[in-house]
Amino acid sequence: KDGICDEKDSSYFDNVSIRKRILLIKFVEFVNEWVARDSNNSDTNLHVSEQYKSEFEAFLKYFKAECEQIKDDSLDQEAEIITKLINFDENEAAELRKASMA
Repeated sequence: KDGICDEKDSSYFDNVSIRKRILLIKFVEFVNEWVARDSNNSDTNLHVSEQYKSEFEAFLKYFKAECEQIKDDSLDQEAEIITKLINFDENEAAELRKASMA
């Protein structure tokens, strides 16, 4: 059984399932990195810096390209999460928190 070669970055995968697993591992590692570097330990509110919004945009482009190669729509949920983080507005979130406490 032949594997899958990605000539763009010289990657090799034994099969699509392994490629999907690697993509999901990269997603989790990236989100963990963001949480570790972009969070304020004394603040429990969500924060997405402009730097990470930019990095999320680049990762989303890579993620969608991999999804197309894998041909798996079940990864749409992760892409949606990345999109929500890119579009996250701290001021809007603060207003929603204030409104929910009133």
